[in-house]
Amino acid sequence: MPRVTIRDCDFSYREYGAGFPVIFAHTLFWSGEMWWPQVEHFSKNYRCIVPDIWGHGESGTRLETEISVDQLAKDFWAFIEALDIKSCFYVGLSTGGLIGARMAHDHPYAFKGLVVMSSYLGAESVEKQNEYLPMMDAVARAEFFAPELVELIAPYIFGPHTYNTNPDLITRFKRSLSAISFANVPTITAVGKGMYNRPDYLEELRSLSVPTLYMVGEDDMLRPLEETRQMTELTPKARYSVVPRAGHVPCVEQPESVNKELEAFFEEILASGDKKTGLNVA
Repeated sequence: MPRVTIRDCDFSYREYGAGFPVIFAHTLFWSGEMWWPQVEHFSKNYRCIVPDIWGHGESGTRLETEISVDQLAKDFWAFIEALDIKSCFYVGLSTGGLIGARMAHDHPYAFKGLVVMSSYLGAESVEKQNEYLPMMDAVARAEFFAPELVELIAPYIFGPHTYNTNPDLITRFKRSLSAISFANVPTITAVGKGMYNRPDYLEELRSLSVPTLYMVGEDDMLRPLEETRQMTELTPKARYSVVPRAGHVPCVEQPESVNKELEAFFEEILASGDKKTGLNVA
């Protein structure tokens, strides 16, 4: 697997296909492999680049006890520069979406289009911090994902339709979470703490000049639709899409629907610049 060195540590990624670059960034507890349904589809016409966040997949671990969203964005930007990518589409889910929005705000010239999926650029509520941060601390102390914690996390990730129709997907996720190496756990929880302790970035969306598509699953327990609507209203060149029968990970729960939305967004921008993406529409 190819790697680049960022802050003296190996940052891994996968690359498929050729053409205009599309970067796919995953979320906490997953790896770049979550984007395989998209890579399989888009690598026929695009250069698909799929990095692993620190501690996830094949990327290296770090010594920080908390890695902020801003630091992750700086690391990802260093990765983009290392690959000499001058312009790209960026698709990020949850943590990956936060990273993408931060980069697109600071380096708009490098992003032809931005997709922020299952993310919220506001600060996490105190209620959610009080729920999620102790969970991160417990995992860090135990150095593994205990079975009872795995069972607790899964319902937050998947929608009820997925539970009823695709139990194998949920089983695979639980197994992958249980199999995470103790060596990776401190870095994964450091990423989680940075995400849950993030500042409020909502006001910065008013000056985000990149055409943006927000996407959210209709049954997402972690990121309700109201948050997506709020971000869309603040972002000048944005619209949003609700993915039916999906929870927090629409790209794996409803890949065909997500691929259709992404393809339309990419083609629209490539065909006519951002002329048709200047309105806030549902």
